[in-house]
Amino acid sequence: MLYRKELEQIDLSTSDPQAVDMMQDVLTTGIELEVTGTFTISGGSTSGTVLAETPHNLIEWVMCERDSDEFVGRIPGQMLAALQRYTLQNPPRFTTIPDGDAAATAVSARYFIPFSNPLIVNPFETVGYFAPAASTFKLHVKRIATVDIDSFTTGSDRTGVLTVPQVRVFQHYAKTPTAYRPQYLPRYSVITSDAITASQDAFRFNMEARTNIRLAATLLQESRGGLGVEDIVGNVTLRSDRDIMIDGIPAATLRAREDLFYPGIDGSAGTTQVGTYQGMPLGYTMLNWVSDHVGGRWGQGRTRQAPAADKLRHLRLELGVTRTSGTELIRALNMGLETVPGWTRL
Repeated sequence: MLYRKELEQIDLSTSDPQAVDMMQDVLTTGIELEVTGTFTISGGSTSGTVLAETPHNLIEWVMCERDSDEFVGRIPGQMLAALQRYTLQNPPRFTTIPDGDAAATAVSARYFIPFSNPLIVNPFETVGYFAPAASTFKLHVKRIATVDIDSFTTGSDRTGVLTVPQVRVFQHYAKTPTAYRPQYLPRYSVITSDAITASQDAFRFNMEARTNIRLAATLLQESRGGLGVEDIVGNVTLRSDRDIMIDGIPAATLRAREDLFYPGIDGSAGTTQVGTYQGMPLGYTMLNWVSDHVGGRWGQGRTRQAPAADKLRHLRLELGVTRTSGTELIRALNMGLETVPGWTRL
């Protein structure tokens, strides 16, 4: 049986990271975050344009650690929203910041960080489990340093203030069967590009993978001047040592393939729409490194990360990029499956 328990309500009145102790000795299937606050806009005469990822950009990052090991590594709020869309096939529920002169308006966003993946045959093969007194299991949340009108809009001369920002933290879990241990621990890591100084045939992300981690998928985020776009990344190549695993596939082709599984692209509005929920911006591409992630055993099928001997295996993601304004930014969120000696079923 699955359970949902509220652990704590975090005050985000300051930008200092806030920590919550998670329950141990249970099979954690995911962590739910509910962000709330009140936004007031006054003064000025120009409303500007609300950023497509508002209010997701209120959260600078969310991180989970196991004995100081960041197995969920500092995911920005924007990518949390995209991660939920691609893993649960629907974007998070949220209310947007108003774009004009407005009295106190309640804003909210709800996110879910999946530890078990609903797309695999047995979702409980990948969950978080930590024995009591044997390890620490903490969630950390940090909001952006400055919360003002420029954080949520562009081209506005008004004054905006966010008050009483809070996060309610819920742990989704199942009771631990006596003889059961999961096969994998989910592992998320974020890599942010340096400034793109020129159009390059191969803008490189070096992704170092240990032999006990399978790289299952990579979520790319493209933005220019803080807005999501889909014209920065051209071809995508994945190399491992001297092997070429993915050889120059256009990012547009990869997006079109993923639309078969995650339908609802509405490019004319500059957002992605799934069902009746709208608000996921353009600029995300999911790269699946497994051959049967839908309808099969996600992470158990043939991955494109071949096994290596007892040594580190170096993966390099090469992206052909186009630079126009000098404000381009690329992030990569790697999703891995980790076997942990001592508690996962090897």
